[in-house]
Amino acid sequence: MKKTFYDRYYSTNGWNYDYEKELEKLKNNVLSFINTNNRNIIEIGCGLGFHSNLGCSMGYRIKGYDSSIVAIERATERYPNVQFKHYDV
Repeated sequence: MKKTFYDRYYSTNGWNYDYEKELEKLKNNVLSFINTNNRNIIEIGCGLGFHSNLGCSMGYRIKGYDSSIVAIERATERYPNVQFKHYDV
């Protein structure tokens, strides 16, 4: 199978994030708009799983989907407590 742009990009470890800044963004820009009684979240385009893992660390049950096989493999290795699946939405 031919590697996509994202497969090639994620092979080089993708983006670098500042944990505290991203946690604050997640709280203010995403989680503040959802029903917190429902702890299930689907992340479409989860990449290497950084934000999925942040949500999981806050007690949410996350399922991350990405079209890049490389990203899903890396995310699964890095964050085994989060469910990831290769799927092209």
